[in-house]
Amino acid sequence: MGITEVKLPQATTTVKQKRIHLKHNIIVASRMKTPPIRGGTNRYRNMQVVLGCHTVGEALQKLKALRPAPGSATDIKLAEKVGAIELLTPLTEEYEISRKGENSRLA
Repeated sequence: MGITEVKLPQATTTVKQKRIHLKHNIIVASRMKTPPIRGGTNRYRNMQVVLGCHTVGEALQKLKALRPAPGSATDIKLAEKVGAIELLTPLTEEYEISRKGENSRLA
């Protein structure tokens, strides 16, 4: 009778996903007229709302007002992921960032 080695499964660790917070003044640029997902679903409805908005703040306000099943920032990120929209930084914010860089070079 020999000794056999028994391997136990390794314990898995769960990694908490990092939350992404979108600034409300980010501009939503539509790249499509209709969502590229299956129609008749809440995601389709939410993506239609996002496509019709000019800023992230406006989109979030309209998504949260939907009944039943209000939408969230997840719908905005999903629309960006599938290529339906592009999120653009407002020019004023880009200008402020570039000014900060110039000031550090002058010092």
